[in-house]
Amino acid sequence: MHTLNLRTGQLKIYGGILAIVALVVAALVLTLTSGAQAQSPPNPYGDPRPCGLGPDTREFEMPEPHEKTSGHYALFDAYWEKTEPDQAETPGLGDEQANTGLLHTNECPPLVTNTTETQGLDTVAVTKLTESRVDIDELIVHVEDSRQVTVVQGDPDDLSTHHLRLDQYEEVGDYVDAGDRVWWLRLDDPDLGGDQKSDLALGFSTKRFDEKYWTGVHYEFRLERNPGIDPGEHPHLLAYRARQTSLPGAKLVWNSAKVGVTPVVIAPGVLIDDLQWVFTKAGTYEIYVQPVGYVRQHNPHKRDEEGYDVNWKAISANATEPGEVKKYVIHVGPLAEVEPPQFGVIRSVPENSAAGTNVGDPVLAFSEASDLEYSLSGYGHENFAVASTTEADPYSVQIKVAEGSSLDYETEATYDLTLGVTNKIDHESNPDSTIDDTLLVRIALEDVPTSAVIQADKLNPVVGETVTLTATVTDFGEGYEVIYHFVDSESISAGSASHTIQRTIPTTETVEFYATYVIPDGTENAPIHRLDAAPVTVTWRSQ
Repeated sequence: MHTLNLRTGQLKIYGGILAIVALVVAALVLTLTSGAQAQSPPNPYGDPRPCGLGPDTREFEMPEPHEKTSGHYALFDAYWEKTEPDQAETPGLGDEQANTGLLHTNECPPLVTNTTETQGLDTVAVTKLTESRVDIDELIVHVEDSRQVTVVQGDPDDLSTHHLRLDQYEEVGDYVDAGDRVWWLRLDDPDLGGDQKSDLALGFSTKRFDEKYWTGVHYEFRLERNPGIDPGEHPHLLAYRARQTSLPGAKLVWNSAKVGVTPVVIAPGVLIDDLQWVFTKAGTYEIYVQPVGYVRQHNPHKRDEEGYDVNWKAISANATEPGEVKKYVIHVGPLAEVEPPQFGVIRSVPENSAAGTNVGDPVLAFSEASDLEYSLSGYGHENFAVASTTEADPYSVQIKVAEGSSLDYETEATYDLTLGVTNKIDHESNPDSTIDDTLLVRIALEDVPTSAVIQADKLNPVVGETVTLTATVTDFGEGYEVIYHFVDSESISAGSASHTIQRTIPTTETVEFYATYVIPDGTENAPIHRLDAAPVTVTWRSQ
């Protein structure tokens, strides 16, 4: 698995320097310029809600740190926060205060939902942004293997399977070849109105920016490369607009292989602007994104135009306002979840052991109370039982093979079970059956090899005398049907664990008898075991 990391120090320093320069420039300009104080524009979409508990979150719960494998998110969502400066630190002219603000990234990116509303006599489709309770700092966007598609050069022969065509996504061909597989979060072709859009969609929202005060928002992307990886093996991420049939290919807006900052430009006031995302390799992509707002410095309307606001002032004296850098984690391919360490013990028992067989040594339990109750849980726990021993100080519990168990090494070699104990009272001696302590117990089955034997009741019979041959398979597993194939006569007979045939030879002769055992899987006699018994030699002699 490739892990891509980004050095954030340069970005943070860069953002910090720009922010300091912005404040200094704003203070100088406002000190030297006369006029009315700039008014804070109304937020057209409301202020973002905090992620955690607080007065502005009401009944909403804390966001859960978890992965998202589906959903439609305005993952890149920024807003402008108007701040009140300290009059003593940044004085204006007369009773005017210096005008400052901060550009933020929404810590809890909204969920994009599609619904319908009644407008007059019509029912219309409406797209809205709603609470997601997803915290960027805890979020892992997981692009699963089910989103893999095959890269083809042109029109694929098999139209029933999704493919990514290099003649439509030309830049992808710089990093993969036809026949390779990539991960693709695709968008519908707006010219076709299809239904092939991925159910995991990641987009941008500039709804919180009023075009009256902003000319645009640039999202600057950086994806660091692990220096330990060969440059030719780097995973790459490419972002495209939705492809339109009327155009020869999809428009590329970001290529992570291009070193340096690549901005994705979004107009202000856009509810949601989705992109297609193509990942060339599995791995963890750590993307650092910084929004930069472009401040409108002149009144958007002339004095004699409709919409002209005589009180309009720029919300910042800076031409650009950089926001903070946020990290987004996107994992592509299988996500290995690392379980925390846990103490435990191992016990073993032969496969197919009889009910009541002890499974290893007892497990000790230290308790001041004598009336202890034990339990087993976990996959396959019904194959085992627990029995408390009579010894005290310490007490102990013996795990045993349960009645009706099915312990087959080839089917399940180990069982990870949780052994629980309770003294059935709480700390005040009130009845309480809550489990007091648990221990991980790994039960390992011991493989008992299956053996095959062929035996003759006579090894030196007289000519014309009948010899009885018995073929036996030991420990072949309950429920199997065994097919015995006696090579000397090519006869095949189905039976149980043992089968008998008789042979009579009318002349003096020495014959070797072989037996082959094929144990099928119960469907169409497809073999899962084949055993050859050692041959037995029988010599018919004259009287």
